[in-house]
Amino acid sequence: MVAQICFLLNNREVCTSQAPSTTVLDYLRQTEKLIGTKVGCREGGCGSCTVLLGELKGEFVDYKVVVSCLLPLAELQGKHLVTIEGINQSQLTVVQQAIADFGATQCGFFTPGMVMSLTGYLLASKTEASEDGIKQALSGNLCRCTGYASLKRVGSFLVKLFGNSKKLTIADLIAHKVIPKYFQNVPLRLSNLATTTLENGKATPDLLIAGGTDIYVEQSDVIRDSKVLFLNHSSIPEMQGISCYENQIHIGALTTFSEFATHPEIINLLGR
Repeated sequence: MVAQICFLLNNREVCTSQAPSTTVLDYLRQTEKLIGTKVGCREGGCGSCTVLLGELKGEFVDYKVVVSCLLPLAELQGKHLVTIEGINQSQLTVVQQAIADFGATQCGFFTPGMVMSLTGYLLASKTEASEDGIKQALSGNLCRCTGYASLKRVGSFLVKLFGNSKKLTIADLIAHKVIPKYFQNVPLRLSNLATTTLENGKATPDLLIAGGTDIYVEQSDVIRDSKVLFLNHSSIPEMQGISCYENQIHIGALTTFSEFATHPEIINLLGR
């Protein structure tokens, strides 16, 4: 029996038996025909394939901005994958409207990725919106046409709109037309999915992968045809996150670069 990967794709539940090593970008465009997610560098550097990935944490969903060209399908198990189609509403969202109003679309090819990055920033931000936060949110998105001046004006508009708010709730973002109403039911829907476990099988894997940022760039064709064991599904606590004890900082093998860069202890150490 082939194991299935089950997740929420925008506003619907999806289960697929496609190879877990398939990139999410290829799955979206070739299988789901969701072509708003664009193919660019395939190296995680241009932002054209940006999507949001939400993971259930207690009663809430923690959303991150990710590039789908380096994301294996296996990482979607029990999570919420949001594409540009998944934030569309009957009218333009506040982010989409701002980009249109301030002439920030340029040729339009990279615009979906920029919309997702800005939406993800508002969705995931732990503090009020800021100019620096907007710049950081767009740092992974290229603009090959006319530069970033118009995008900076979009950022200034969003800061004026949300800069006096504390942590934005899902209800706040729905009220401001940043995201659709279905987001409010995602935690409950994911809790029903979370009981499903993706089995890696008993066969000896050809590859062990924890993240795959580099290897997907160098050997994507090889990975697609290989039996892969994704270490991110490991339940070994020592492989997860960053911990401090006995005057030492222990970094698990599955810690991401973003987790490393934003961890308080790491920031404190590097700032000395």
